[in-house]
Amino acid sequence: MRRRPYIFIAVGVLLIAAAVFAISALAQGSNGERASAAPIFTLESLDGTNVSLGDYKGSVVLVNFWATWCPPCQKEIPALEAAYRANKDKGFVILGVDVGESRQAVEAYAASKNITYPVLLDEEDQWMSRYGAMGLPMSVIIDREGRILQKHMGELTQDELTSLLEEYIITP
Repeated sequence: MRRRPYIFIAVGVLLIAAAVFAISALAQGSNGERASAAPIFTLESLDGTNVSLGDYKGSVVLVNFWATWCPPCQKEIPALEAAYRANKDKGFVILGVDVGESRQAVEAYAASKNITYPVLLDEEDQWMSRYGAMGLPMSVIIDREGRILQKHMGELTQDELTSLLEEYIITP
């Protein structure tokens, strides 16, 4: 029985499709999303200075969207603070973006929790949705080139933070 040429064409098409799929998978972050440029924001910090995400190019940045009234946000702050203190000299930055609250409420809360990483105010709630957050807390890992590597919805545990640090900080 003679094979028909369309079998070879079909196999060729399947091979090309598999190659395209493999290349596409390599271009995606660890959570399946494509590594895309992080939207650059400039927000006022608790000390009154304007802080831009663009100022941190060359560092790995964890942007943490949170609020003082959010129990999971409250629970993850000690782990975030410990990770920041232990790794800030290794090119790691945490930007805590408080969503929709007044400066007074955030200042009092941050002082009571001894937060040393930069806390930024998004009183108008402009940025959370631009990063695709559907709730609080949400953390976004941004690489040294300013690309989103991973998004994490919900509380970050100490183990999850350690894993992220090992993946993105210790072996950048």
